[in-house]
Amino acid sequence: MSSKNSIHDDEKSPSNGAVSSNSAKYPLETSPGRAAALGYAHRPQSFPSIRVSTVAFILIGIALALAAALAINLTATYSSLLVIAGAVGLILTIIIFQKPELGAYMLIFTVFTNLSDLFTEKGLPSINKPLVGIVLFSIFANYVLRTGRLNSSGSIARAAGALLIYFLVILFSSLVAINQSKSFLAIFDLTKDIAVGVCIYLTLDNKEKLKTGVRVLLFAVTFVSILGAIHTLSGSSPTFWGLARDSAFGQIGGSGSLRYGGPIAESNVWGQILVSILPIALYQFVKVREPRTKFLAAMATLFIFLAMLFTESRGAFLALVVVLTLTALDLRIKANTLLSLASLGLVLLIIVPSRYTERIKTLDLFFQSNQENGLSQDASVEGRREKMLTGLAMFREHPLLGVGFANYSDNYWSYAGNLGLEASASNVGSESSARQPHSLYIEIMAETGIFGIASFAAFIFIMLTDLYRSRVMNDANNAKADPDWSLWITSIFLSILTFLVAGIFLHGIGFRFIWVLSGLALAIIHLTQERSSSLQLN
Repeated sequence: MSSKNSIHDDEKSPSNGAVSSNSAKYPLETSPGRAAALGYAHRPQSFPSIRVSTVAFILIGIALALAAALAINLTATYSSLLVIAGAVGLILTIIIFQKPELGAYMLIFTVFTNLSDLFTEKGLPSINKPLVGIVLFSIFANYVLRTGRLNSSGSIARAAGALLIYFLVILFSSLVAINQSKSFLAIFDLTKDIAVGVCIYLTLDNKEKLKTGVRVLLFAVTFVSILGAIHTLSGSSPTFWGLARDSAFGQIGGSGSLRYGGPIAESNVWGQILVSILPIALYQFVKVREPRTKFLAAMATLFIFLAMLFTESRGAFLALVVVLTLTALDLRIKANTLLSLASLGLVLLIIVPSRYTERIKTLDLFFQSNQENGLSQDASVEGRREKMLTGLAMFREHPLLGVGFANYSDNYWSYAGNLGLEASASNVGSESSARQPHSLYIEIMAETGIFGIASFAAFIFIMLTDLYRSRVMNDANNAKADPDWSLWITSIFLSILTFLVAGIFLHGIGFRFIWVLSGLALAIIHLTQERSSSLQLN
């Protein structure tokens, strides 16, 4: 899925990094200032650079990060490898200093393949933590040295300010937690995950870099989905080094066997991730005209959809219905075309082995005449209801700052007991008895109170509103200069919205995936607003 497949020739920057006023690269521009308005401008470089493809740089960077991690892990036995690890880390730092966006691409790939956690599960060092540090150092060094590799003219987005307030609320909520050490560790992980989004926001500072970042994301998810489809349909035991695993949390499917859980080994959350990436693949397929790219986007859509079905997540399926409806309205798909697509979807559901769709078919209990009785007979639905009620009870008793960040499970049994829930439960207090809220919003309310849910809602509202305004702004400000930019804006908008819809049924504010999407969204907002301001000045 090379970037050249979707980027028109008139969008690419000159080979030496300079923008010529009479170059055909920018047919509508008459000056470097106008080129900057499009989001593709680069400052002139003093020396010519060797042109190496972005894919090659990403692969080299990931290989170096893996080599450094392995070398560090072996230093306890072979101290000489510490020198090798230091040398590899230095090379990686130099590469990312020269091309900061490569660090963002590597972070996107490792987050959506869960590569870093797979390393730590096997007793190896984390990849993401040192990589985040290197990228942040590269950003800081490039700003201080004014190298011109990063755009330093932009202001902080409004959503970033709201996110800062939400983070401060989390810090204060930890002060009232009964398990403060757990809260502090969770805050440390959340800080790292938000830092990944910040790295993406600051390094993908022109449209070409942003589009490449989204393509890397789509490639990573498609790659893992293909492995998941092979693993699930073949019934084979190999998990491809953990990239295609069944649930590690005992999540049973309609056939009585463990459900597919992707590289994170959690079926519901992986289903939420897959369905949130589908809009990106769908818009590439519908909007892009280049045949090869359209074919690749179609294959990506197919495999991601199949992998989502294999998770047997009903929450993800409901989110899919919402996103497909919004996509049809946005693209103004004709009724006959929509009917054909729906028929194709039904055919896929028939072709796919029934054991992967049996659980999804149980959604009809929401439409039964005796709905209350049907819901109570579904153990999964009843269990979620009990956990949500318990979370709301925590919120009622601690309305301001909640019970403390990441402390829902530590408070669950005392509140559930008072409500008369799970009276027959055994092994209360053990690790296996830990409970989760199963709703992103109840999780935030229970753990951070009214201040937490209000600041998080403000962050999401501002970000989505600014994304919508960015699309309107792009359509109004001579969209002929970049007719496809609205495609990228809308696909990221719907991707975040889908994640949030699925969040009604799934918890996970600490999951790093939403922060990657938020970083892409903030970068889009910044680029669109900067372009609009430049056009007004000219």
